[in-house]
Amino acid sequence: MRILLDMDEVLCDYRTSASALFSKTFEELDTLFANEHGWWGGEEYDAVINKAGLEFWENLEPFPWTFELIDLIHTLRPENWYIATNPGKHPHGGYGKRLWLRKHIPDHEHRIVPVKYKFLMAKPGVVLIDDHELNIQEFIAEGGSGILFPSRKNVLKSKFADPIAHIKPILENLCKSQSKT
Repeated sequence: MRILLDMDEVLCDYRTSASALFSKTFEELDTLFANEHGWWGGEEYDAVINKAGLEFWENLEPFPWTFELIDLIHTLRPENWYIATNPGKHPHGGYGKRLWLRKHIPDHEHRIVPVKYKFLMAKPGVVLIDDHELNIQEFIAEGGSGILFPSRKNVLKSKFADPIAHIKPILENLCKSQSKT
């Protein structure tokens, strides 16, 4: 079994950094910039993120559970996991995320897979862990498995304070069932 792990809002706190950059609350950013899927974007939004450059991406804060999550996944699948992250429309996004990995998780920098359409990587035996419900739905529709990671803005927000407690038994059970087939 292969595990694909999202980066923004799973490993690093994108929303808090964007909120600070704009000097706006999450709710204000939702009102100003959220699309039909709840993702922030648009010309004005993208211009501010792009102007912030590589430093915006490199300096995203890791979540308190980031290293525990990496350790868990690395323990379950030492050689068969990757960080599948969308570089977005931002020219510095892809390289900035690589710099973030180099800074915070240097032993696993080589695991980054910049990919806009994660569902293209879906197939039996591949699991996507992502905070966006749409990404999970598309991945499952294309034949993969998906685990929705608790975030401040999805249906699992009540589990956001301790997402590892939610995800660990699901992931362990998936790994056990995959190793039997």
